[in-house]
Amino acid sequence: DDMNEIPDDLEENLWPFSYGIGARVYVNAWGDSESEYSLSSRELDSFVYAHPDSVQVVAGGNSGPDRTSIGSPANAKNAIVVGATQNAVAAYTAYTAQPTVILFQLTRVQS
Repeated sequence: DDMNEIPDDLEENLWPFSYGIGARVYVNAWGDSESEYSLSSRELDSFVYAHPDSVQVVAGGNSGPDRTSIGSPANAKNAIVVGATQNAVAAYTAYTAQPTVILFQLTRVQS
């Protein structure tokens, strides 16, 4: 099912469609545990550079409390990173390991 997969080319196959129909705020609740500045980090930075009226909010990661806990694309230069101060809370221990992509679309209402 392609709806549960993150595209290989984020800059061309994930964000442009929603940008084209008016979205400017993107919430990326996915990522990996690699702390290296990766291709997805570069693509996020490139997209925001090319679309300065857009904002990318990215989950900080789930890899633990040290300086390499922030994964890609949360280590992008043009991302707002959101994280938590606790983990292993009983209510949140059962989750799927499958990636989930949720696109939020904001629309402007003419008055």
